[in-house]
Amino acid sequence: MYLVLYHSFKFRSPNFFSLYFIGLIKKNIKQVGQLFSILRYSLPSFCTLFGFKGVRFHLKGRINGAKRSRIMKIQYGSIPLTTLNNNIKYSFNKVMTIHGIYGLKV
Repeated sequence: MYLVLYHSFKFRSPNFFSLYFIGLIKKNIKQVGQLFSILRYSLPSFCTLFGFKGVRFHLKGRINGAKRSRIMKIQYGSIPLTTLNNNIKYSFNKVMTIHGIYGLKV
């Protein structure tokens, strides 16, 4: 996971990481919370290494088979969405699991 996160930040491609993360969710549907906790603790060091202003991960769906849809968010730094002169990379992917559809925004 660290290697894919490193290459995603290096090539500035959020789609690369989101496709990998969706594949991990599909294989390990019960460990979504653990994947996000690993990502939460490693994200600040990757952002400072590559000089990013901010990164946001947003997962929505019936996490761990809950009856209601929940949202898991991780955000590090600031993401200026109102100014036009900032270059913002964005990716959205969906995956169908036994619990329903998950959506991941990076």
